[in-house]
Amino acid sequence: MSVSASADTIVTTPTAYSLQAGEFQLDYLSYVKDNSRWLGSLEFSVGSFIEIRATYEDLPASGRAASMDVQYGITQPIPEYAPGLAVGIIDVFDETDRGISPYVAFTSQLNIYSEWAKKERAQFTLGFGIGGIRGLFLNFYLPVFRGISLFGEHDTHARLLGIEVEPAKGLVLRAMSRDSDTLIGIQFRRMF
Repeated sequence: MSVSASADTIVTTPTAYSLQAGEFQLDYLSYVKDNSRWLGSLEFSVGSFIEIRATYEDLPASGRAASMDVQYGITQPIPEYAPGLAVGIIDVFDETDRGISPYVAFTSQLNIYSEWAKKERAQFTLGFGIGGIRGLFLNFYLPVFRGISLFGEHDTHARLLGIEVEPAKGLVLRAMSRDSDTLIGIQFRRMF
């Protein structure tokens, strides 16, 4: 099973928190035991609530595949008050072994009130999909200290737990375990 990402994700499962207008994100993930298995993606916003993610996978089991995911953020989460709601489609052109996968996601955010986390928010998502994401999925993102966060997700394919460190604004280093695989990654996010 491949590790794939869709419009605004924790790693493989979507969230209802949309990138802001003019924001983009680059991601790279690699398997530790077999660095010939990797995934790269570019995600960007189109207008206020539409996100597009172009992904390229090079995985021995499924071969090389380019795909595109689209998400529409109906509402952004309002921390402490209301969840965000998004709908989307993973692999719009049916180019991967996952196939076309429509989904809906609800994301709640909670403020963390501490000196080191004035702008940090815990995030929890519950969603439902058909196709490659079958049934319920959930994920979380939990800041634990300035620049250090834990994240996790569970879908119909696997469980994933990880840690990320942000050494500089917009640059994130990640390490995670997905069932029996260990992955490392880098993420870069900026406004343009």
